[in-house]
Amino acid sequence: MNRILLKNQKKSFEKGKYWTKTLAMLLFFIVLSVTKTSAQITITVQNNTNTTPNLATSYPSLADALNALNAVTGMTGTVYMTAFTYGTETAPPKGFTIGSATLNPVLSATNNVMINGNGSLINAGLGTATPSSASPDGMVKLVGANYIDFRNFSLVDGNTTNPATMEFGIGLFKASATDGCNNNILLSNNINMQRVNFAAGSGPMPAGATGIIMVNSTPTAAITSLVPTSVSGANSNNRIAGNTINGGNNGIHLSGFANISPNDDYNNEIGNSNTIRNFGGGATTASFATGITATNQWNILITNNIIDNNTGTGVNTLYTLYGIFLPSGGNNANVNITYNTIKLQSGSGTEILYAINNSAGAGTGTISISDNAVNLGYANGTTGAISGISNSALPTVLNMNYNTVEGISGVPLAGTGEINGIVNTSTIPTVNTNGNNIRNFDRTGASGILSGMKIRSANWNAFGNIIDNLKFSATSSTGNIYGLNSTSPNTNLDSNTIKNLSIPFTGSIYGIYDAGSSGIKTISSNQIFNFATSTGGTGGSNFYGAYCVTGTVTIGNNSIYSLNISGNNATAGSSVSGIRLDSPTNKVFNNKIYNLSANSTLGSSRGIYTSAGNATFYNNVISDLRAPNSTSSNGVNGFITNGSMSLYNNTILLNETVKNGPNSGSNVVFFNSSGTLISRNNIFINKSVVSGTGNARALYCTNFATTYDTSSNNNLLFAPVIFSDGTNTDTTLAAFKTRMATRDQNSVTETTTPFTSTVGSNVDFLRLADGVVSVANNAGMPISTPSITNDFFGVTRDVTTPDIGASEFSGTLGNQSFSFNSNFSVYPNPSIDVFSISSDARGNLVVYDLIGKIIKSETIDLGITKLDLSNYPSGIYLMKVTNDKNETKTMKLIKQ
Repeated sequence: MNRILLKNQKKSFEKGKYWTKTLAMLLFFIVLSVTKTSAQITITVQNNTNTTPNLATSYPSLADALNALNAVTGMTGTVYMTAFTYGTETAPPKGFTIGSATLNPVLSATNNVMINGNGSLINAGLGTATPSSASPDGMVKLVGANYIDFRNFSLVDGNTTNPATMEFGIGLFKASATDGCNNNILLSNNINMQRVNFAAGSGPMPAGATGIIMVNSTPTAAITSLVPTSVSGANSNNRIAGNTINGGNNGIHLSGFANISPNDDYNNEIGNSNTIRNFGGGATTASFATGITATNQWNILITNNIIDNNTGTGVNTLYTLYGIFLPSGGNNANVNITYNTIKLQSGSGTEILYAINNSAGAGTGTISISDNAVNLGYANGTTGAISGISNSALPTVLNMNYNTVEGISGVPLAGTGEINGIVNTSTIPTVNTNGNNIRNFDRTGASGILSGMKIRSANWNAFGNIIDNLKFSATSSTGNIYGLNSTSPNTNLDSNTIKNLSIPFTGSIYGIYDAGSSGIKTISSNQIFNFATSTGGTGGSNFYGAYCVTGTVTIGNNSIYSLNISGNNATAGSSVSGIRLDSPTNKVFNNKIYNLSANSTLGSSRGIYTSAGNATFYNNVISDLRAPNSTSSNGVNGFITNGSMSLYNNTILLNETVKNGPNSGSNVVFFNSSGTLISRNNIFINKSVVSGTGNARALYCTNFATTYDTSSNNNLLFAPVIFSDGTNTDTTLAAFKTRMATRDQNSVTETTTPFTSTVGSNVDFLRLADGVVSVANNAGMPISTPSITNDFFGVTRDVTTPDIGASEFSGTLGNQSFSFNSNFSVYPNPSIDVFSISSDARGNLVVYDLIGKIIKSETIDLGITKLDLSNYPSGIYLMKVTNDKNETKTMKLIKQ
């Protein structure tokens, strides 16, 4: 017999063709269901002499043909039974039977049967049973038969009341504990079931009417599970492909032996263009509806199916609804759910809506739930939970990759129940979620949690996912949104895009939220942007680009921008943070943060906030932070911490132009902690407008004598207030240096720092322009811990004289900040040994190394004075010059 090659290939869901086919098939079913005739399905037999006894060359009915087939006692090859002309036939109440005590033993890979209806119609008989009856009603059943290919029939249950309706269209049953259905194909059949049959099932039997069932029981004791005692007693290696199932409570239901043994159901496949639609509609607690259920299956493959519970002619079920449901089984085996298209709409208010829900596949196996397309709608929800893809099994590896999960256009996700695009709730070794697209969720409930992904595992890897357009739209909603929501100890979240998230009122938005137990957290190369207050909302919420609660955290190369809380909520403490860290150990580098705003009077805007622990920050660029209506003197902060913080080669520009809040102020660095603050090679510029008694500060550090580390130096600071400790204020760099004693003695200032661009979207944002004059040029000190070999833009750092700030640049040395009103110059600079100092005024000079130690003093005379540094190592030195005109300046010398 020619076998069907079933390929696991991705099918596109073409809406126009789908709906045309749907309407045509529905019309076909309606016509057939009301035009039953007494004609039979005439069967022609090819290779009729391959059997003992020989089959006839033709039979006047399908019933006669199957009766003859079941009487076969021997077979020597393939038999074809074909309806070459269209016919209709009514099945007995329990269905046509394929399989017998004589036929089953002779069936094999070479001795097999193809039964081809060529579109012929099988009408259901008049049923007498229910889903909890020992002998359910159906239209066709295989009983312990193997290597049967049953294809191209239309099966219609025209009964409209119970118990006359059928429990199954096609059923695969066991003949005994040693005789199951194996290696069969059900292909391209059209099955029309009745939704009014939704009563509870019993044992292996599902609730209500089901298009195709395969159960671990006999047809006369269907509600009693068997204990298979041999491999032949399983239902294995069966293929269900290309079938169209309309109506009923369930599409396809597989139920195997519950225990792990060699006699379980193995390698069954549901896929390659099954279409399951318009199912469900029951309203009792026993009648949850499913497109596909597979219980106690090992190495199951569910692929390329189209599942739609309501195409427009169906009913939105009022109870629990699943697209694909695997409640148990599959331990130490693989589970593959791939390339399925699922569209579900619930009519319930409190019940579960899950497109894919898997609890099968514990142990050493791998679960792959990938390349599926899911659409969800829940217009009447109140407390019901919703998930696009959910796993609670405990395999070694779980892959949930390249899925698309989204809301149905125009259909909200209502209620306050938790919603997850993709969720794993089991603590398993590894979860991989790569390339998924979760989008267009419109929550209309007053509260609740909405997560793009929520993952619990020992190790979570997420790469290249897109979370887009998740929102709460009710103006009074207080719900929370999480883009990537982790409760995993170890996470690696890389190259994800999280965008267009919005809430209206006092909830919170987290682009990335990691609350897993202590472990290694790596968050890198993500794009997080466009968080907003929903239309009509009054604000008062809290926004976080990335928020880590615990663990050893590394956050690098991320872009976080356009997080804007609008609406002036006067009673809610509203805040926006590019990055927040509550964890004990953190390294944060090469991040770009800009355009963050909180509009309320209690609002605050923070580039990076650490509430505890020890954090190291380098090569970060931060600007455009705003809290225009804030009444706080600390409403805007580039860096803010309650722990210890080490800052190296960061560039922060605060430039808020509007301040409506009275007495509001801002700080590039706000350090109000008993920990330690280290600051080296940073550019801290605050040009913000302030109001009332507010101040625009570069550095705020309480208890600086004990908290501001003595190694802090070589910073570029500019602000109306260079430094404050809450009591004292320094408005000039000179006053600041005097207060700091040995700290920041090599730090510099300039009125205008020549950035290539201050526009966040520009690739050269806060990059110092090549060829310009800036005191930042070669004025930094090498940093060995951490090793900072490149700048924010990937340019290699000078190993001896790096530039201040996040960018290396080819600047002009110049003397603009060192020039006297008198004529004064130094040349050559750099020099390999001797510097020439030309001056028209007398004075003195002192040369310092970069830790502030005086290495040389000289008297300056009129004309040329020679300064010999040949006995000193190459590097940067600072020269302080005081002339007899009371002019004092400091300049940099570079000895090569």
